[in-house]
Amino acid sequence: MGREPALPPVRLDGAALFGKFVTQENQQNTLLFYFAVEGYKKDRPNNERTELAKIIHRKFVKLNGEASVDVSPIVRTKVAEAIRNSAISPGLFDSAQQEVERCIRETSYPMFLKSDLYVQYVSNGGISPTRRRVPVQAGHIYLRGTCQPYTRTQNSLMSL
Repeated sequence: MGREPALPPVRLDGAALFGKFVTQENQQNTLLFYFAVEGYKKDRPNNERTELAKIIHRKFVKLNGEASVDVSPIVRTKVAEAIRNSAISPGLFDSAQQEVERCIRETSYPMFLKSDLYVQYVSNGGISPTRRRVPVQAGHIYLRGTCQPYTRTQNSLMSL
């Protein structure tokens, strides 16, 4: 009913190409975070889960983390408090992962489908292109490695 459509099934070569695209766009942290959380959710001893939660928080969720992803301040605070209070659960990062997935679905993935990299890949029957230029999708722009909607004040950035 009000549910977003699922992403299409992933082919390994397509996933690798998407990984290459997000790396070119300096957005690889979104995928790294997403898959780190998937690994975190797997059944594991509590002490191992706690250490992994601290690592994921420090690296991806903490505002000035080494590979910080774009999640809301409310989610950042919720995760930090849960870790501080030792309230570690398999669903600890669910809200953050959902926000990152939404960013990928609404911005990165549509940009990828319109990129020269993908268009040439499809045009060549699945053979990876050599060109690396990827245009910015109208309506969105990447700033400081975050997923943000395009606004009029950023208009001059679109011509770069």
